[in-house]
Amino acid sequence: MVMNRLAVIADTHGNSWALKAVLEDIRRRGVADIVNLGDSADADMDPGGALKLLMDHNVPSIAGNYETFVDGQLTPDQVAWLRELPKTLDLGPVFCCHGTPASDTRELIEKITPGRVEIADVEEIRQRLDGVEHDVVLCAHKHVPRSVWLPTGQLIMNPGSVGLPAYWNDEPVLHKVEAGSPHARYAILHKAADGWNVDHIAVTYRWDLAAAAARRSGREDRAGFIETGRAQIPDDLPVT
Repeated sequence: MVMNRLAVIADTHGNSWALKAVLEDIRRRGVADIVNLGDSADADMDPGGALKLLMDHNVPSIAGNYETFVDGQLTPDQVAWLRELPKTLDLGPVFCCHGTPASDTRELIEKITPGRVEIADVEEIRQRLDGVEHDVVLCAHKHVPRSVWLPTGQLIMNPGSVGLPAYWNDEPVLHKVEAGSPHARYAILHKAADGWNVDHIAVTYRWDLAAAAARRSGREDRAGFIETGRAQIPDDLPVT
């Protein structure tokens, strides 16, 4: 793929309402090339609708660590599409992974501490790159938009989450991730004369419809994440 501008999306988590708004925003801005960094399907939302949008738009995609669905939610073609997704993509000067180049379950540019997520030290990030030396490394997994520059000159970028702006998790320790608003997030990467520029973009959409879908699946917690971009850790879970 040869591109002047590249729209980067990730972590849709079956939120077809958010994905539709993001794809329309990308089209409105005149960006032709898109890459999707995974976690596209989610049984608690609208995985079939999300995958239809990605497949109809022929979006190059990689697998995430959380591609879930139940029988009847996806067509056979959609199931096959998910199963055939590669773990990484090499786009010349740009390398794409979901977590790190070696693992889709590990974060690349974050350090998880009890109750919060911080930016990892430079040496930690370099070790997690596992020898990848591309000008730009695109990653996802943690849902907060970040652009991190390394002394090597490499740019590491997470576009944020299209469809799930907040959540909490108890691995490796109890922590929460929050974008701070319900907007759908993505980024546009473009080459400048002296390096790479990143536009982090927040798109409004009918998040009330997405939250209603989560509630129909019995996920009141997820509905709250979608409506607010914030995560409330349950009171009965001890912070470790």
